[in-house]
Amino acid sequence: GTGAGITKVGEGLVHIGNTGRALKPQEIEKYGLVSFPFAVDGVAIAVHKENPITNLTKEQASQIFSGAIKNWSELGGSEGAINLYVREDGSGTRDTFESKGLDKGTEITQTANVVSSNGAMKIAIAQDKNAIGYVGIGHLDDSIKGIAFEGVTPSQENTKEGTYPISRLLYMNTKGEPQGLTKLFVDYIYSSDGAEFIEQSGYIPLPK
Repeated sequence: GTGAGITKVGEGLVHIGNTGRALKPQEIEKYGLVSFPFAVDGVAIAVHKENPITNLTKEQASQIFSGAIKNWSELGGSEGAINLYVREDGSGTRDTFESKGLDKGTEITQTANVVSSNGAMKIAIAQDKNAIGYVGIGHLDDSIKGIAFEGVTPSQENTKEGTYPISRLLYMNTKGEPQGLTKLFVDYIYSSDGAEFIEQSGYIPLPK
């Protein structure tokens, strides 16, 4: 997650720490970090693949994650308590989802299950028929179901065009200006080869 990326690179334990949001001024100041935005990613609301729900509005998502709507039947789905999954504090995915996918001031219910990565979120949702959570669009696959938000399908094409609203940039961060192999790697990510890898991984490459 983003919090770990910042801490590890800031403390000199890794050469590059990736984040799913822009660094905060205090993070840059504390560690002397330099940021390199390299890709665009959307954040998709995800449910179990057998869940019949196909679309949620921002208002519905806010009511679900605040705990106001507790049963799938209230949304036209099957009878069953909604099991909420959220990311940990400091997660860039969580930050993006809460700021762009929920109404301002929405308080996430304390009963939500907390998971620590996009991968863990995917596994949790795949194993729980009543689950709802969110993942970076690059993590969507056949094991879970990404649902439309405000009638717009969560795809990188829609994110790129600006029609899908829950989106963020992905960043590489280094402690000071990158040198040597680290600089070569950062430059490589911005090359045509790097762009190809970014696309293959389900994201939209950005030029330097």
